[in-house]
Amino acid sequence: MNASFNLNPANFVIVSGIIQCFLISIILFFRRVDRVGPNRLLAGIIVFVSLHLAYLMILDLNLEIRYRSLLCFPYSFLLGIGPLIFFYTKSLIEPDFCFNSKDFIHFIPLLLEVMVQIIQIIYSSYNGVLYYNVPTDSIFTIAIYLLSILSILYYLKRSLSIIKEREKWLLTNLSNLQGVTLKWLYVSLRNYRIIWMLWIPFAILFLLIFRFQWQYLVLVVTVYGLMIAITYLMYWMGMEGFRYLDIIPYQNQSVSKNSSYTNLPNSVISGYQLQITELMDTNQLYLDENLDLKKLSLHLSLDPNLVSYILNQHFSKNFYEFVNEYRVEEVKRRIMDSSSNHLTILGIALESGFNSKTSFNRVFKQLTGITPSQFQKEHQKKG
Repeated sequence: MNASFNLNPANFVIVSGIIQCFLISIILFFRRVDRVGPNRLLAGIIVFVSLHLAYLMILDLNLEIRYRSLLCFPYSFLLGIGPLIFFYTKSLIEPDFCFNSKDFIHFIPLLLEVMVQIIQIIYSSYNGVLYYNVPTDSIFTIAIYLLSILSILYYLKRSLSIIKEREKWLLTNLSNLQGVTLKWLYVSLRNYRIIWMLWIPFAILFLLIFRFQWQYLVLVVTVYGLMIAITYLMYWMGMEGFRYLDIIPYQNQSVSKNSSYTNLPNSVISGYQLQITELMDTNQLYLDENLDLKKLSLHLSLDPNLVSYILNQHFSKNFYEFVNEYRVEEVKRRIMDSSSNHLTILGIALESGFNSKTSFNRVFKQLTGITPSQFQKEHQKKG
């Protein structure tokens, strides 16, 4: 490897991103909030990924040749990323989550990974060779990369699964999802899984065989592109973590899956359907942006499980869809009502029970096929 200092626009962008990731992880770790657990787990994820990228940048910049001490401590914590992502997801969903002794079993592979690195560092120092020239390094690196794929895929699958279950619960229990949905995390983890699966084979080839040689331009550009994607995905997750800390718990109010109302007579079910419809039409409960399944059930003096069953089986809608259809109809009615001309479309939406412009626009288009502004223009043409 050329000993000259190697700085180019690509690794400059990566190094800048790594520095930002370390800074945001420090802020997350020491941030004073009621629930420090999620922030610190997210900080750990960002640090572990950033350390791996920092090691690669040290090699790319040829810093290890000038400053051999840079390779005197472990950089690889890849087998800890998957478990941290899983426990971070759980800590967001379960506010009372805390580690128990069994949870630490998930980090045994990480401990072994660090121990092997320490042995290699001691060997390299004793024999006066660079860390990556230790005879066992190639085998160790390949093994860690392959194990990290299995680890990350396994824990991401579990994390995505519990997020999906929680999102189903939200749709069953809440009428507004702004600030409580974990869709941002679901998308982040899905993208991370794709990038990591692409990254590993290129990293093995590039780190062990080609050693950052610029004559393999296509390979270099691909590796740099993937590193940039991983770096700034971590930074984006850190920024999103600031915004979505205080979310509604999942496990405390879930609708029982064991409740069965299939034996209720049709006449009874029809009566309940009529009660629900009349209550929504007369009392306009949908105007309450905080309306949830529990509130609706209290107005009906019915078990939330029964109300959920009726909505799902006899209205063919979940609670979220059921309430927001009323809200969209209210918006349409007010847009066509001249007495609401002094209000903007967003103002009408907020008075109709929506709590954000983004969710309103999305729901309105899903139900009508057009945007709110298009609906308003069509009404004005007819008028």
